[in-house]
Amino acid sequence: MRRRGPGRREIDISPEREPAQRRHAWVRERHGDSGIGYAAIYDRLPPGTYTIWRNQWVIQRRVDHGRSLLESSKLPIDHVAREAGFASATLLRKHLRASVGLSLQMYRHTFRAPSSHAPA
Repeated sequence: MRRRGPGRREIDISPEREPAQRRHAWVRERHGDSGIGYAAIYDRLPPGTYTIWRNQWVIQRRVDHGRSLLESSKLPIDHVAREAGFASATLLRKHLRASVGLSLQMYRHTFRAPSSHAPA
């Protein structure tokens, strides 16, 4: 999915940007119809790789929840971060910027639902 960002620039916020989606696509490209399942492939990975991927998946779910809150609520950024499962707004900022390339304030300003534009 693409949305218009600041300066009318399009921002890719599709699920395909997620690390897990890219990994599964990579596995399908290389192993296609070989009958090798994801579990067998993950078993061949270096130790710790699956844990890193799982942690990235959890972080992406938290970012997605944070984005939803930024779009639909007037909660302060610190509250959004905590509600999304981050220990601090700094971590949410870091991961949101890595995910969609925008700061928290710019994301909220750009994608906030029309009914939540009124000042708090």
